Amino acid sequence: MSESTSTSASHFSADDRYALSMDAADPLRSYRERFHIPVGPDGKPVIYFCGNSLGLQPKATREMVTGELDDWATMGVEGHFEGRRPWYPYHEQFREIGARLVGGRPGEVVMMNSLTVNLHLLMVSFYRPTAGRYKILIDWPAFPSDIYAVKSQIECHGYDANDAFVTARPREGEQTVRTEDVEALLEREGSKIALVLFAGVNYFTGQFYDIPRITAAAQKQGCVVGWDLAHAAGNVPLSLHDWNVDFAAWCTYKYLNSGPGAVAGAFVHERHGRDTTLPRFAGWWGNDPAKRFKMHLQPEFTPRGGGRMADFQPPHSGDGPGAGVASDFRRGRHVGAAGQVGAVDGVFGIPHRAHSQQAVRDHHAARAVGARVPAFDSRA
Repeated sequence: MSESTSTSASHFSADDRYALSMDAADPLRSYRERFHIPVGPDGKPVIYFCGNSLGLQPKATREMVTGELDDWATMGVEGHFEGRRPWYPYHEQFREIGARLVGGRPGEVVMMNSLTVNLHLLMVSFYRPTAGRYKILIDWPAFPSDIYAVKSQIECHGYDANDAFVTARPREGEQTVRTEDVEALLEREGSKIALVLFAGVNYFTGQFYDIPRITAAAQKQGCVVGWDLAHAAGNVPLSLHDWNVDFAAWCTYKYLNSGPGAVAGAFVHERHGRDTTLPRFAGWWGNDPAKRFKMHLQPEFTPRGGGRMADFQPPHSGDGPGAGVASDFRRGRHVGAAGQVGAVDGVFGIPHRAHSQQAVRDHHAARAVGARVPAFDSRA
């Protein structure tokens, strides 16, 4: 958090004047004009606190999507290679910006599928239970889709979810999970845990977990570590490569403003991308591009590396991650710098590292009336 932001947070006041002063000092305030904001019954723009569910539509989206439809209408199949943004390599334009978004390297990230589909594909490679190590540890409360995905993976491998499904929960009377409690749990049960799969930011409490610390603690016990970044990507600063995260997945329709049903993202650390012994499901798009059009003349699958190791879905030109926002990413104007996260925190006056129970109660009171409150930072 910057010095100016810290000062603002220490003088927090729950009134319009304070909020407007923070708006005026926000270096990203001009970005508001880049989005369509719904109008309420009074004819005025609403105060939109629903970015955790669906981001607002960038004004550039319609033109970009219409452009793809025009290319389809006028070029047909030739649009795969001759369009203004050719469809065949469409996903390649997001390699660098997608990697920058989550702190990965370009070869470690691919945009594809939906979040839960990506989690399942990644668990094909990274959840490899044995008789002695078969459990999956997740944070609690977890988003229902993650619970369903994890339990179904456990059961597909022939294990009992009542035994193999393990949760890290807050202490009695507390709302957030203490990092030291996660470490203690891993010390006790880590030898039986095959996979740790946490949310980067918990969907219900807003807790921003200490990703590098938990990752290191789990890997020390021999666990594979994955992160669901649905509420983290585009919301908090991430450095997945440097934090040595094994894999991650995220959606793009929340804080990345890509629209309902838009394509999701996946990260696989490069050390795994180079490992051709890892089991994976194969498909045309995950095959080596140099051999792809040899078709049946080259029937053997040659896997691509990095995040693309799980890729077998064709690119989606109509719902690339945030048509308008992606355009800003290409210009280097990406949101997510640590200073800006700190500035958002200051608006609500919740000191990240204090973790007082009053702050937690205030946090939940705000959520109860529909406010999008900032993430609690568990990093010590």
